[in-house]
Amino acid sequence: MQSLVFLCIAFFCLIAQGQDCGIEEKGPQEAIHFLQIAKNDSSVDPACITVAIRQLERIQSQESIHILVEYLDFRRPPRDEEKVGLSLRVPTIPELYPAVSVLFSSGKTALPALARVIGIGSPTYSALSQKHAMVAVMLIYRDEPVQGIKFLLEAASKEKEKDPDASARLRQSASDALHWCGQNVRAECEAVLND
Repeated sequence: MQSLVFLCIAFFCLIAQGQDCGIEEKGPQEAIHFLQIAKNDSSVDPACITVAIRQLERIQSQESIHILVEYLDFRRPPRDEEKVGLSLRVPTIPELYPAVSVLFSSGKTALPALARVIGIGSPTYSALSQKHAMVAVMLIYRDEPVQGIKFLLEAASKEKEKDPDASARLRQSASDALHWCGQNVRAECEAVLND
């Protein structure tokens, strides 16, 4: 809920700063179309990309998830207060990378696409996209990190015969996710990893 409030504030701050992208009042389908075009057009204003990504938080379709995973390594431009060093704290990954936040809010519907990003790897998806896919998975399972690690390991197991490299990347991601396990479940997370 706190993340949602932050995103809403950030969205309205962006609009209040006078950023008119022409997509604010349009629907999610226009946002998806805009993002598809923007992916191959370096002249598109990054602030407008941020607005379009955040518009997709309102829907949870496979089409929106498919385009959002393409933006897992997109970092929003700094806000005015960040440019002058007035931030009160260091922003989190979901605050800096809006697609991570929106995929997290999509919930378990986004899990297959996130596992695919981790498994496919480069050159299709950057190392940063793979890391952020793992972050999104663990945010979705934030209240049950053991289940997040199990999900990644199950995805690795499914890929073992078809694509051993994808399986290895998913397994490594599960290992990297261990730091999401607090002291109360750390032993259980380690046991799942070592099974």
